[in-house]
Amino acid sequence: MQKSILGILLVFSIKTIAQENKLNAPSEVKKVTVFLTGAELNHEAKVKLKKGKNIVTFNGLSPRLDERSINLDPGTSDINVLYINTHTNYLDEKKDNQKIQNLKDSVELYKDKLAMLKFEQDELETEKGLLFKNQSIGGQAGVTIAEVEKSADFYRKRSTEINLLIFKNNKVKYKLEKQKAQYKKQLLELDAEVNPPTSDITATFVSNKDIEATIVFKYIIPTAGWTPKYDIRTDGSVSQVKLVYRAILFNNSGLDWKDIKIILSTANPEVGINTPKLAKWYLGNEQSAEQNDIAQYLQVQPGVVASNIDKLELSEVQIVGDEEEISDGKNRYAALKKANQKQSQVQFKKIEVDMLSTEYTIDQPYTIYADSKPYTVDVLEKSVNANYEYLAVPALEKDVFLQTKLALKDLPDLVSGEASVYFSGSYIGKTSIKTIDLEDSLTISLGRDKKIQMLRKESKQDYQRSFVGNFEKEVLKYETTIKNTREEPIFITVEDQVPVASNSDQEISVGDISNAQYDKASGKLIWKFMLNAGETKVIKLGYSTKYPKTLRPRKKKYRTISSPSF
Repeated sequence: MQKSILGILLVFSIKTIAQENKLNAPSEVKKVTVFLTGAELNHEAKVKLKKGKNIVTFNGLSPRLDERSINLDPGTSDINVLYINTHTNYLDEKKDNQKIQNLKDSVELYKDKLAMLKFEQDELETEKGLLFKNQSIGGQAGVTIAEVEKSADFYRKRSTEINLLIFKNNKVKYKLEKQKAQYKKQLLELDAEVNPPTSDITATFVSNKDIEATIVFKYIIPTAGWTPKYDIRTDGSVSQVKLVYRAILFNNSGLDWKDIKIILSTANPEVGINTPKLAKWYLGNEQSAEQNDIAQYLQVQPGVVASNIDKLELSEVQIVGDEEEISDGKNRYAALKKANQKQSQVQFKKIEVDMLSTEYTIDQPYTIYADSKPYTVDVLEKSVNANYEYLAVPALEKDVFLQTKLALKDLPDLVSGEASVYFSGSYIGKTSIKTIDLEDSLTISLGRDKKIQMLRKESKQDYQRSFVGNFEKEVLKYETTIKNTREEPIFITVEDQVPVASNSDQEISVGDISNAQYDKASGKLIWKFMLNAGETKVIKLGYSTKYPKTLRPRKKKYRTISSPSF
């Protein structure tokens, strides 16, 4: 009975093993969702599964994949996924580029030179040994003194020649080995950059039937990202501004993204299975986006790379072979770590984005190589309705600035970033687009307009200073002259200010302010008006101050600037 049971179990085991279908399945990256920090890679692989148990290894994946983020979809209810495992693959043969091949050829050339040199060195050492072995002639009868001297001269001369040749060969050998080592080091570093290790995913499937299926799987890597870049183009003569929205991407996944669909996202990379939890949402401007974060996600810190390479220690790497092979193995590992650190030195900065994430699907396929270099991707180009106005702050700047206001309802969802401004086809400078706390419009400075002339000066003749008891009183007056030399009228806003009392012993009274909007709490004055072509307007600002004699305040604001010191 016991033998029968054992026989049945043995037959069952053999049958089960026979039913296991093991295969390797190469995959292609079909789509990438790039987050501000991180990316999600989508792969596809075609596999032929047999009825029963199938063990499929998907190879050639990013070495920086986060195994927690793997999501595998067999695409049909006929296939069930039992297990998923990952490991780093250092053994797959990579296709060498021309630079690597040239370096390999150079290393082989030096190996050949050293081998030939060793042959010559061995022959010299053999001759030297034979020479000293046969140098004795004392046992031979009838040897004359002259013959002894001649023999000694020969041995001495030839010995010297051999030693000199060995010495020269050693010098050549040292140079060749040094050059070979340099080429090998360069080869290892370049090979580590170009051909990093890959990751494999091994999945165990159970299929109800023989089937050919397309397996779709995705995972997250932390070593990629994007940042917005804007162009703003206008000539100031029409009521529209052209907004060009671009993204600067980098890819340090270890895989080239060749001719693939790209989606840009402002979401956080979603890793793990924990559900998000709402935190307290405080009303007010003092709370940062970090304090108001409503979801618990994996936060990738700047400069941190979740790489399998970084998880290894040299003691964990088992290398067998001769001394040179062992050294090469350790150097290869060191080169991989160096390449990983080099490629991960992408600088990050923290920005605030809307809690509700946004995605941009790029219509045109792009190729983004895994070299950590910046690549530009076109997101969209749009003409936006704009209102133009001028802003002048004569107390701080003698120039008048042209601004444009873009209605938020006409704008796509934007991320705070840098913008290059072009006016009438000429580059005029950079500005920043900040999308946080915008109300109804986005104001963008288009730079200085030299055709709007402005001069602010203090009226010295109207200055008054007097003393009343323990108090000192001053009366000050300013005039700001603005002239429009353009051929069309402009709308302009002028901002100025008067001082604000810091305690009850001080008094500020405004005089002639040319009908400005006056905010007593801040001391700010605002004028808004149309200025026709060729028109000149004078704005007056007068005020008086009263303060204790012992506390003479500054009448002017000062700034700090560098100046040469001799």
